[in-house]
Amino acid sequence: MDIVFLGDSLTFGYGVHKEDSWVNRICANCNLSYLNKGVNGDTTVGMLSRVWKDVINIKPRFCFILAGTNDFLMDRPYKTILENIVLLHKECEDNNIKTTILIPPFIDKNKSINLWSSYPDYTQINKSIINLKNELLNIFDKIKIIDLYSITEKAYFSGEDIYIDGIHLNEKGHMIIAEYIINKLKQKS
Repeated sequence: MDIVFLGDSLTFGYGVHKEDSWVNRICANCNLSYLNKGVNGDTTVGMLSRVWKDVINIKPRFCFILAGTNDFLMDRPYKTILENIVLLHKECEDNNIKTTILIPPFIDKNKSINLWSSYPDYTQINKSIINLKNELLNIFDKIKIIDLYSITEKAYFSGEDIYIDGIHLNEKGHMIIAEYIINKLKQKS
């Protein structure tokens, strides 16, 4: 197995056809064997509880971790979210699985309020994701991080329609992320 993608609905590809998800696009483009272990609604705690079964037992060469959005939406403590992501990385690396951490995408506050609710504070969540990115960059080498926040924020402010509901990405959003990650992977090799 080449890659396991560990995450939540953003990894699973909620709201788009499987073949249009960023995970499928990357692996089809790079001709890699993969498992998508994105679980809708999952949190960093949930991922920690299943990392052994869903990643380590499979023994992939690589693991991509996209985590934290649901934790922030549930108003979980920031420090806990950061620590859990660091632990997920450590579990994989301790078992000889090269790991890349993906920074969660930007959230469209207006669409989220209209289609979900006015709670939580989406502006604060975006600030927390930026803080998470900065702290993870301080902990890990840049080579271990791929920043989906900046690329989705840029697309959003450029007028791109990339969201289904302000949180989940539509087909165009998945395409933008897939192209971005493929380019980053090519730069690393």
